[in-house]
Amino acid sequence: MKKLFLGLLIGAMIFGGIALANKITDDNAFLPQDAKGEVVQVPAGFLTQDATGTPQTSPLTVSNTKITIAVPDGVAELIIVHTDQAIRVSELSAMTRYFMMPANYSVVVPVADTDFVYLIRDGSSDATVQFFFNVLEN
Repeated sequence: MKKLFLGLLIGAMIFGGIALANKITDDNAFLPQDAKGEVVQVPAGFLTQDATGTPQTSPLTVSNTKITIAVPDGVAELIIVHTDQAIRVSELSAMTRYFMMPANYSVVVPVADTDFVYLIRDGSSDATVQFFFNVLEN
């Protein structure tokens, strides 16, 4: 009985050691983890301009002419920090669907699998929009 118990104990220790070795590597030993022990990716930095040839930069004036924001590679989120007037935000160039962002609010827009975001003012006054992208890779 003692040999069986000892064998099970050693087996559990070996299995636990292998599982732990697979979780902890030089690359992820000190990275934040979720409740399941999986590594959580955190932003490596931020950008205050988009990826167009002549970059749209923050702060940005949004008028009644649609503005195209080109999402840079390696980003997860577009954070619109502030707008002093209401703006419409859409993933469609035609802007047939959009959400209206009221003045003095902030919003996080997930853009990891998005190429463009479109903005246009909602009212009769131009809006000043402050934004940045969360960058996941350098």
